[in-house]
Order: sequence, then structure tokens, then C-alpha cells
Amino acid sequence: MAEEPEKKSKSEEPAKKKPFPGLLGGVVCVLLGGGIGIFFLVSYLDADTAKDKSFLDQEYAEVDLDMLHREMSPSSPVRMNEVFLCHPVLILNSNIKGLEEIQGEVEKRKKSLRGDILAALYRKPEIFFHRPDLMSRVSDLFLYELNASLGLLADGKPIISYIVFSEFQAPAR
Repeated sequence: MAEEPEKKSKSEEPAKKKPFPGLLGGVVCVLLGGGIGIFFLVSYLDADTAKDKSFLDQEYAEVDLDMLHREMSPSSPVRMNEVFLCHPVLILNSNIKGLEEIQGEVEKRKKSLRGDILAALYRKPEIFFHRPDLMSRVSDLFLYELNASLGLLADGKPIISYIVFSEFQAPAR
């Protein structure tokens, strides 16, 4: 009879361990289901934004002026010429009416605007390009020169809001 109680205790131990794998399996299923649900939710939201691309185009207009550069004279006969490079992108004022028409006009004058910017760059002394806040200074210079060249709209608003650079390289100090 003493053997029977031992057998009962051995059979009870495996019964106590059985809920753990079941609980682990349930947690894994919930995590997989949640991951799949999030995947479909993100896919659905991404599809909606892809359908409504025109909404993004209405927010602003940009004109790419391509790469510009200015060579600096070497500070010593041994050194190579230093170069200032930038790739300005004009962001047009989004608060003006007929933005697409104005963007087309700015695109037509792109070569002339590049010439205005290069003339402004070559008018500046070389020390201008060795200051720490060069990007800000160049952006302000371009904004002033280009808005002066394009003129203001009838309501007094400037055509270009600001200028960003997709690439910018200052000469070595």
C-alpha cells in the first residue's frame, strides 16, 4: 500500500507541468496574431497614402538648381585649389495662388537664376567661405539674390520661401 501513494505523487507532477506549454503556446499565438494584424494595418494605411499623392504635391513646390561650385585660389603654391560645392533646391511660397504656373516660370528662368547665384558667389571674398555658419549665410544670400531677381508678387509676397541644400561642401580651413 505504501507504493500506491508514491505512484499518485509521480502522476500528479506531470499534470502540474502541462499548463506551462499550453500557456506558452497561447502567448506565441497572440504575438503572431498581433504581428500579422499590425502588418495588415500598416499595409492598408500605406495604400491610402499612395492613392492620395496629390495631397503631398499641393503643400509646396520646389525647383532644383543643380550643382554649383566656386573654386578658391590656393593659400600656398603646394596646395590644390579648394572648392565650394552646393546643390540648392528652391522651396516656393505655398501661400501664393497659381503655384504651378509660377513654378513653371521659375523653371524657365533656371539658367538665369543659376547665373545670378554664381555671380553672387564670386562677388564674395574668400574669407566668407571659411566662417562657421556658412550654410546659413549662403542660404540667406541665395534667397535675397533670387527673390530680387524674380521680384515680388502683386500682393507683395516673395516667390521663394526658403532654400535647402541636398548637398553642401565647404572648403577646407
